[in-house]
Amino acid sequence: MAKTRAQLRTNARVRADQDNSDFPTDTAYNTYLDSAGASVWLDLIQAGWPIDFSTTTLTGTGSATITLGVGTILGVHGVYLKSGGDFLPLSRVNEGQRAALMSQQSAQAGFPGFYEVRMNPTLGPVIEFLPLSAAGGQYRIDYIPAWPGFASDADTWYGPVGSDELLEIRAARYGMLKEGRTGGEVQALEQEYQRQLEQTTRTASWFDMRNPAQIRDVTGVTRRFAFDYPVSGQSFGDY
Repeated sequence: MAKTRAQLRTNARVRADQDNSDFPTDTAYNTYLDSAGASVWLDLIQAGWPIDFSTTTLTGTGSATITLGVGTILGVHGVYLKSGGDFLPLSRVNEGQRAALMSQQSAQAGFPGFYEVRMNPTLGPVIEFLPLSAAGGQYRIDYIPAWPGFASDADTWYGPVGSDELLEIRAARYGMLKEGRTGGEVQALEQEYQRQLEQTTRTASWFDMRNPAQIRDVTGVTRRFAFDYPVSGQSFGDY
């Protein structure tokens, strides 16, 4: 159910038996709800909920790695080389073939067929394309961003049915701990969270109620060998 931060905060106070108190403060509960939202977001993704992804476009610079420049992300959903009006999927680098892909001969192929994403401690997420191409090129990267948090009381949580209660339970637990309550009441909330999480995540595969999920083929005809031309058809090699 879609609820605003104000509604979630009120319900969390009720669960913590703090609805007639102003301690913890609204500011504290806003922090608790941001933490709860980030935690629930990860739980939903791990349970298989189809999370929407964002897209950014990069231009190859001839450098070994390029900064994505999209802030904190959970992971990359897909990487594509743009060729005119077509998008060619790149495969993740097989570490056993990294040396061959870094060689001068591979670089002469003129376009990359592989990528690797890593986390840089000062730059954030970066991506490497191999074989390294001095020609640059345009790339589309689909990625799942981190949950952004609430900006105001009017912001709404649009999670799946039942996930709003997960935020309320988690925030209420934080509020009770703030009061120094660490006994059976807190443990009861933890158990309630696990029951609600199980119930909510059990329906993750039902979101599209007409068609089952399909596994993406990353080793078939769309895979490119380092020396292939970027055209449709069967690849002549297997990295």
